[in-house]
Amino acid sequence: MRQRATLPGLPVELIERIAQLTSQEDRKCLRMVSRDCGAKVLNVYKDSVFHEVRVMLCSESSIRNAINIIAHQLYGTAVKNFILTDISEPDPADYHFAHAYGKSIAVAAHQAQKRRREYGNDRKLLTELFDKCRENGRMPSIHFKSHRDGKWLQHAVCRTNWSNADVTKNKEPDSDDYCLTTVMLAIVSSGASVDTFSMDVAAGQGIHLGRNERDMHKGTVYVAALYHFKALDLVLNVCEQDQEDSHQFARDFITKIAKLNVRSLKIIPVSRYEWHLDLSPVAALMKLEFPLLESLDFEYVSVDWKILIAFCKRHKKLRQLALPGSLVTGTPDGIDAGYVLCAEIEFLTGVAEVMPARPYGSWKTYNSVRSLPSRYDGLLWADRRTSRAPARNVG
Repeated sequence: MRQRATLPGLPVELIERIAQLTSQEDRKCLRMVSRDCGAKVLNVYKDSVFHEVRVMLCSESSIRNAINIIAHQLYGTAVKNFILTDISEPDPADYHFAHAYGKSIAVAAHQAQKRRREYGNDRKLLTELFDKCRENGRMPSIHFKSHRDGKWLQHAVCRTNWSNADVTKNKEPDSDDYCLTTVMLAIVSSGASVDTFSMDVAAGQGIHLGRNERDMHKGTVYVAALYHFKALDLVLNVCEQDQEDSHQFARDFITKIAKLNVRSLKIIPVSRYEWHLDLSPVAALMKLEFPLLESLDFEYVSVDWKILIAFCKRHKKLRQLALPGSLVTGTPDGIDAGYVLCAEIEFLTGVAEVMPARPYGSWKTYNSVRSLPSRYDGLLWADRRTSRAPARNVG
């Protein structure tokens, strides 16, 4: 009892240090020791608990809870980051189900989601959330997540319906971008200015350069919204457009993106049926300048060696290049192996970190590699180990 009585008498700095070294649950107990102790721990407590607010975009109650936190007199100013998570229900038509019971759950959840979207309350609530942040004088950074790994997919025994030609040709399962579009519309409506916007999304769930007029309209909304951010970490889903007006829209869209504050860029084909194709949006992107670009990630695309080297040389701030699953064509003789190729890119362009493409196609024998300059000596053994596996197209 004597030790507990002396705790409120400690200096503020010491109590804050104690709070920093304790768990979040223990901080709650520390705040309940006394009113004076709770006041001394408040700054540490609110920064640790409310520094990052997670919002489930498909849940109106989750958005309302975020609004209440932002509107709170003490806790609202502690919020520095919003993690906006897309937990949309996939369309059951894109899946085969082992049991009728699992399919009935999926259909019911998807229909309920469709009704909620028709009301449009999520957009109104998000706009209100961003308006509250603007009134506070500072808009938290936004991190958008979309991996669709929740709800009925965790319980239903199902597999992707790849046998449906309409599905496989025109879209990938889980390519629904309703939540991302809603966030962009809310940003435009609120007029808020935001520090950063970053994305962590699964394949097909980024910003689409689509084939149809509907996607073109959404692209215009995205550009208008992205002008409100001071730094952008974007994921673009590209595809080969079927018509000339779609080609022109894709070029115009990428040109507008290049004028924004893009800090990092990830390029992924919309469909796995377009992996390793020479996609026109990728070719258009490689001709542009991104003044603030620090990181570039090509996934499952085909890019020409000379064009890639020229692009990296033009971008002096580029520090990281990743090529997972991608195909680099036209490489000089003897440097088409993964880590050797990366070392050559680093040597020619000055990019600090280059991560390799995975094995694809036929590799040349390593007898030709022996004639390479000595700067590759430390890389050859790693390449020999990876080269023993049969070459294949892997994701």
